[in-house]
Amino acid sequence: MANPDMEQADLRGAGLGGFYAPPFHDSFLERRNRLYRERSDMMDRILRIQRDIDAIERILGS
Repeated sequence: MANPDMEQADLRGAGLGGFYAPPFHDSFLERRNRLYRERSDMMDRILRIQRDIDAIERILGS
């Protein structure tokens, strides 16, 4: 059975000369992914609003 501490060191310390990666590394990736999702959701909302505006303008004959 592998030592869990060594597995963590392998996951975090690869290529860092034996130093651990910063503890916030995983939270950074999660935050980045959340921000990408939020940006995508915002762009979808903007496109829906623009389509609604275009439809209203066509109805009103503008």
